[in-house]
Amino acid sequence: MKTQLIQDPPSAEAAGAAPPATGEPSPQRRRRRPGLIATGAVMGLGGLVLLAGGTALVAVHGTQRDGAGLYSSAAGLLETPARAIVAESGEVGSTGAADLFVLDHLIGDVQVTAEAAGGEALFVGVGPQDEVDAYLSGVERSVVDDLEVGPVRATFKGRSGSAAPAAPAGQPFWIERSQGTGTQTVRWQGGEGEWAVVVMRPDGARGVRAQVGVGAEISGVLPIGIALLAIGLGLAAGGVAVGLSGSARRVHRRPWTPGTRT
Repeated sequence: MKTQLIQDPPSAEAAGAAPPATGEPSPQRRRRRPGLIATGAVMGLGGLVLLAGGTALVAVHGTQRDGAGLYSSAAGLLETPARAIVAESGEVGSTGAADLFVLDHLIGDVQVTAEAAGGEALFVGVGPQDEVDAYLSGVERSVVDDLEVGPVRATFKGRSGSAAPAAPAGQPFWIERSQGTGTQTVRWQGGEGEWAVVVMRPDGARGVRAQVGVGAEISGVLPIGIALLAIGLGLAAGGVAVGLSGSARRVHRRPWTPGTRT
């Protein structure tokens, strides 16, 4: 009886071919995984931030916009022992940068309402800032240093003086003014220009105490909010997909190796 040896075919390494795939990923693939996971995390976080911003804008449009098309804040109590409260441009109608291109084109009309505490008469006027400064030169007044809305709150910087101002209603430079009891309202075109809003007693006496509200016509709030929601959702979904691709482990089947037969 003869025994016949059957030789195995030459291996892939011997034939010059690439070695067969094994169950472990290549070093390059292992190095790529942390990068993909980190990229996915950054994309997801950015998407969540955009979603939060879009949700806030849509909520503001739905809850803070009044029938006149203004986004209005709740009124807050402002008071000073001086003769006038003055809010200069940069504090009303913008964020301290009235000449910025974006703000000049997004902000339309600005509105200020004021009602004296105790039912007394009150004067509210808006005019060119240099004219207001000249009118109140030497008059003790409180100038708004920082204004917050929802409700309105303000911190002041004092301007000292001993002069008594002339009656404000008789001044010719106001572009909008209102005087009387109850709620007084002034509305003007915001954005460009240097304006000042003045709240004071009609006779210029000391001590001003009033509930003050601020509103502004801002274009594009709802479209911008919807756009942020769409971009944020897409970015968050992409981040999840990228992160999962980096954490997934590919399964490779180890090839069968033939033996020797007799």
